[in-house]
Amino acid sequence: MASLELGSVSVRSYAFNIVTTEIESRLIPLLSSVADKGVNGSSGSLDLQDILRRFSFDSICRFSFGLDPGCLRLSLPISEFASAFDLASKLSAERAITTSPMIWKLKRFFNLGSEKQLKQAIKSVHELAEEVISRKKQTASTTRLMMTFCLISYARQTTMFFSGTLWSAFF
Repeated sequence: MASLELGSVSVRSYAFNIVTTEIESRLIPLLSSVADKGVNGSSGSLDLQDILRRFSFDSICRFSFGLDPGCLRLSLPISEFASAFDLASKLSAERAITTSPMIWKLKRFFNLGSEKQLKQAIKSVHELAEEVISRKKQTASTTRLMMTFCLISYARQTTMFFSGTLWSAFF
C-alpha cells in the first residue's frame, strides 16, 4: 500500500520540487560561496560528505515532516535534531555489529555507555516529532475553523440571496 502511494505522480512531483528547491536555493549557493573563497585565496575547502549528508537530511525532513531544519544554510549550522538523528543511527548500526546481542542488551538494561546515549538521542528525536505533530494538529485545527467560518459565511450569503429581492426578481 505504501509503495503505491509513494510511487504516485503527485508524491514524486512533490519530492522532485523539494529536491530542486534545496539544490537551487541552498546547495548551489553554498558550493558557489566555497568556490569563490577558493578563488579569492582564502580557505575554499569543505567536507563534501558532510554537505551531501546535510542536503539529504534537509530534503528528507522537508518531505517527511514538512519541517526545514536548515542544515545546508551558508553558515552550516549544527542542528540538534540532525546530531541526535545521526547519533541514533550510528549507535543503532553499532548494535548490529556487536559480537553478542547480550552486550548491548545489558548496557540498555543498566542504562550505560552507548545505550544511554542512544536513549537520549531517541528522546530528542521523539520530542521533535511530537512538536511537529502538535504544530500540524494546530494548523489542521485552524484550517478547519477557517473552513467552517467560510461555509457559514457562504450559507448566510446564500440565504440572503434566496430570501432577498434578487431571488424574487427571477420569479
